Amino acid sequence: MALIMLMKFTIAPRLETDRLILRGYEVDDFAAMAAYWAEPSMTRYTTGKIPSREEIWSRMMRYAGMWAKLGYGFWLICEKPTNTMVGSAGFTNMHRDIEPCQDNWMEQGWSIHPAMEGKGYATEASQAILSWGQKHYADVRKFCTIHPDNIASIKVALKCGYREELRLMYADKPLVQFRLGENGA
Repeated sequence: MALIMLMKFTIAPRLETDRLILRGYEVDDFAAMAAYWAEPSMTRYTTGKIPSREEIWSRMMRYAGMWAKLGYGFWLICEKPTNTMVGSAGFTNMHRDIEPCQDNWMEQGWSIHPAMEGKGYATEASQAILSWGQKHYADVRKFCTIHPDNIASIKVALKCGYREELRLMYADKPLVQFRLGENGA
């Protein structure tokens, strides 16, 4: 069953917050993406390994391509004054092999470079993205999955209105699934 789409976006709309610009990925972002994902701690709660340049390129193309096929996707997060890439955030649908089936749900995710952590950027970007998602996909269930040791991301999820729903294993790793609270889908 395909995800019901209320609004069709083929590219990432530009979003702005007080301190951040959220925009779509461009081919010219590859060098910044490669440097971003070369930081060993970026994958400490996921795969635990630094992705290859080929994997980074594929990720960047997937982030950009989701917009054309799903009507939503990931944004590149930049600091306003410097235009420096600080992270990535958005919605995805990975068709993960998880029960209950989540194929018709939007999974929100975010990552911030370790050098930029502690500034509230993940929360600021995630709240802006969630506001956009609620405006355009209000009736679609939204959730996020976070490694239980990733306390910083759990705090972001809670600040965005997510509440713990269940604990599960995925790819031999423990995850906590959070669902958007009562005022969300």
